[in-house]
Amino acid sequence: MKKASVLFLALAMILSISSVGAFASESNCVYYDDGSYDLITVEAEDGVLTRATSSKTGTVTRDHYSASNVLEWKISMKATFTYNGQTSSCTVVNRPVITIYDSDW
Repeated sequence: MKKASVLFLALAMILSISSVGAFASESNCVYYDDGSYDLITVEAEDGVLTRATSSKTGTVTRDHYSASNVLEWKISMKATFTYNGQTSSCTVVNRPVITIYDSDW
């Protein structure tokens, strides 16, 4: 019983100093003179937050549509950043993923 109490107390202490973040998404459009447009979506997910350090992971996706609303290409990239209260740094960057839907583009 004493081991279970110690384990529960340790777990409670770990959970009290960290939390799992929420997921947020934001989109914007960029319009071009030829009628085509890009839909840019930023998705951010908070990582583990502690009193000493926080980290955030996010993905940026850019979808390019023709003037007739046909998806021609898409690019996305994911990265993770950390902040220790004084400085921030990018700790992980994934290779961009590019998909071409219209070979004439």
